[in-house]
Amino acid sequence: MTENKLKEAYALFEENIKRREGEKEKLEQIITAKEKEIDEIKEKIYLYQQVNEIYKKAAEYAREKSKVAIENIVSRALSIVFSDDLKFEVEIKRERDKDSARFLVSSTYGGEFKITNEPQEARGGGVVDIISLALRIALLETSKFNNFGPLVLDEPAKHVSGEHIDNVAAFLRTVITTFNRQIIMVTHNQYLAESGDIVYEVKIEDGESQVKLKSSSELPAVL
Repeated sequence: MTENKLKEAYALFEENIKRREGEKEKLEQIITAKEKEIDEIKEKIYLYQQVNEIYKKAAEYAREKSKVAIENIVSRALSIVFSDDLKFEVEIKRERDKDSARFLVSSTYGGEFKITNEPQEARGGGVVDIISLALRIALLETSKFNNFGPLVLDEPAKHVSGEHIDNVAAFLRTVITTFNRQIIMVTHNQYLAESGDIVYEVKIEDGESQVKLKSSSELPAVL
């Protein structure tokens, strides 16, 4: 091989090296940029994890706060209506990434030991009626939405025995004064009907509903 050919080959070799070094430099720049992106993504992931943890804590706190508020309202209703040491409890369990709530009623029944039962086993339908009524009120009053309308009830104490009906009326009055909420109630119970400030009687005559005003006080309609 002549000297000129050697020089040409060497020049091509140097050119190839410079080209490869340029490619290497570009690759290193790309790698550096990607590593920077990876670091930024890791920071974002860490931030999102922290924010998610905060949201979870806030949700747990809000859930516990709502749970306590609901338990207090329903327990207060049971106490007013049945004049007993009945307590309403919400037991929350997490299974398969889902929360489930179990409603319980506890009482000592005048003894020393606390007994916890399902609502329907505590005192029958009457307790279930009052829990159902109080739960609706509790959910309405603890809701994040502004629900300022009246509370409409249809036979709210159908299975409550006669000896406790006056206490149901007292509880509804407590709801009115505590939450400043109007109550519109449909009932066949004479005592509950007469506890209202404005009472209408509805009868069917000749296939038509006839509405008659039975009593009215000077107070606004609240029951």
